Amino acid sequence: MRRFLIIILLMVSAVSIFSMPQKVYAISDNINAKSYILIDINGKILASKNEHEKREVASICKLMTSLIILEKIEEQKISIDDMVTISAKAGSTEGSQAFLDTGSQYSVGELLKSVIIASANDSAVALAEYVSGSEFKFVELMNLKAKGIGMNDTLYVNSTGLDGNKQYSSAYDTTIVLNEISKYDLYREYSQVWMDYIIHPSGRKTELVNTNRLIKYVDYCECGKTGFTDEAGYCLSSKGNIGGMELTCVVLGCKNSASRFTDTIALFNYARDNYSCVTVVDNDTAIENDTHVVYGKDTHIDMYPARNYVAIIKNGEENKYSFRYEIPDSLKAPVCAGDIVGSMYVLNGEDIVAKIDIISSNNIDRQRYGDIVRDLLYDFNRI
Repeated sequence: MRRFLIIILLMVSAVSIFSMPQKVYAISDNINAKSYILIDINGKILASKNEHEKREVASICKLMTSLIILEKIEEQKISIDDMVTISAKAGSTEGSQAFLDTGSQYSVGELLKSVIIASANDSAVALAEYVSGSEFKFVELMNLKAKGIGMNDTLYVNSTGLDGNKQYSSAYDTTIVLNEISKYDLYREYSQVWMDYIIHPSGRKTELVNTNRLIKYVDYCECGKTGFTDEAGYCLSSKGNIGGMELTCVVLGCKNSASRFTDTIALFNYARDNYSCVTVVDNDTAIENDTHVVYGKDTHIDMYPARNYVAIIKNGEENKYSFRYEIPDSLKAPVCAGDIVGSMYVLNGEDIVAKIDIISSNNIDRQRYGDIVRDLLYDFNRI
């Protein structure tokens, strides 16, 4: 009954936060977080403060814990159906919990779901122990992965984010790990669940409530992770899509739970009101070329960019994007649709911001001996 009342109070509080009119202020006047960042999918920073400052990030640390688990599942080193026995250490872990029964078994999928939805510390430790034998060994994997993806201002000492000796990350590094984990469908599936439950082997039932209120109360939020300890303050990382703009937002060191959500909404509103999404490269638009296909039944090839490139441009600013192409004068047949036949570079001013493959959109078969003789005869008869 007590847990039910807590959930009701949280929902009432959340409704009051998200139903408030969202007045747009100058961004520096409206954000109280000690450090924050708003960054687009291409790495362009739209707003920031102390984004590289090393800080405790509390349960946001579990993004890396979950990322390691998802990688192990993808590599088929573990399965979501594997059963994990809960150790005394995992079962007694403090903070937010799934209230696991020590000595009982739970599936990897159940434990991972409780970590992503409800930030369960006991489940995080249980998964760490299952993968590496101990949480200490698992943390080595976390730090190795952090360095591998460019998180240069991060050091993990546990899998939960509970206050730890010399444990830190930064707002900027948090965008890296959130963008990395959001590539996994299973993470997105779990992170978008508002309420669920876990059934214990004894038949007892624990409700799982998503700690990221944005999932329920704003339509543009795709996923994210909260965090809180006395040392870290209130933290939130989130991804959103507004008007086609794919954005990642992190606020750290907020003064209370409500302010991490209002700060995040203010940052997203700032992007909505001050920036626009522009398709710089359209993969449906053909690239003009004079490439000759040698020994091909057709001598001309149709080329297209392999992918789109979408940029976010501040309202009123000039579009400074241009292109540089590397396309061969000739290609030898056969050429298949989808073959990479060149490259294009997207430049913003003088800076290269993207390299995109150029691909063939048509199949060009190699001429056979009879085709060559026929063409020679045709040319001879025209003389």
